[in-house]
Amino acid sequence: YKWRVLIFPKGNNVEHLSMYLDVADSANLPYGWSRSAQFSLSVVNQIDQKYTTRKDTQHQFSARESDWGFTSFMPLSELYDPSRGYLVNDTIVVEAEVAVRKMVDYWTYDSKKETGYVGLKNQGATCYMNSLLQTLYHIPYFRKAVYHMPTTENDMPSGSIPLALQSLFYKLQYSDNSVATKELTKSFGWDTYDSFMQHDVQELNRVLCEKLEDKMKLSP
Repeated sequence: YKWRVLIFPKGNNVEHLSMYLDVADSANLPYGWSRSAQFSLSVVNQIDQKYTTRKDTQHQFSARESDWGFTSFMPLSELYDPSRGYLVNDTIVVEAEVAVRKMVDYWTYDSKKETGYVGLKNQGATCYMNSLLQTLYHIPYFRKAVYHMPTTENDMPSGSIPLALQSLFYKLQYSDNSVATKELTKSFGWDTYDSFMQHDVQELNRVLCEKLEDKMKLSP
């Protein structure tokens, strides 16, 4: 990969040094190109390196945004003050570190293959609930206790919180694709409107655990 650092020694319309990382050969890259990178830019303190000014960021570079960085990197008054150690013998030392990240094609990305886990589908405003469910699922003793709750073959997941949660945990463990939560929210008595309302996650956790606790009392 070819990069260059764009430097505005008198500032880019500001009283600060401006520096940007730029894709040097962007004009020659194929149509639709894109590159994800994490990078840092530094102005080295030539007297004492512990005072080196460094800034980190990340960006998805493309033809529309082929450069990225910092308009206000550091004050010009500080940069050009000889006593500060950044300007020595009329020289400023600039360093750049770049790590290009592997591009992820989200259309073909296989979460189960890459991580061993799958996610939960968002119904509208249920991301807080999904976070809670994933947290509970990853507590081994809690997951085991859920699996041991007594349910019957006559139960319907949409009408039984324990069975709906058992089904959800089973799918999280064995499914190759992201898992829907509609059966569980139906067992809460929620309709579509409720799924688009932000609920308090601590209150949901309290109510859910209370209902499960009553059922777990009957577990072997």
